[in-house]
Amino acid sequence: MNFDDPLLDAININFFGCMRILDIAKAAKKECTFTHVSTAYVNSNRSGRLEEKVYDLEGNKDPEELL
Repeated sequence: MNFDDPLLDAININFFGCMRILDIAKAAKKECTFTHVSTAYVNSNRSGRLEEKVYDLEGNKDPEELL
């Protein structure tokens, strides 16, 4: 595992790669399951105890627009 890839490479692999696989799963003629397990560190801008939940983005920013 490499955690110091250039940012654009990491985004292409970790975000867009998953989105491409999700598109394939959605287009499948038979029902299938898509599970993604991330090794990314998230919510690094927060301190204290973090729960396993999806936190709202500060400032209501659109993640795809930020990319």
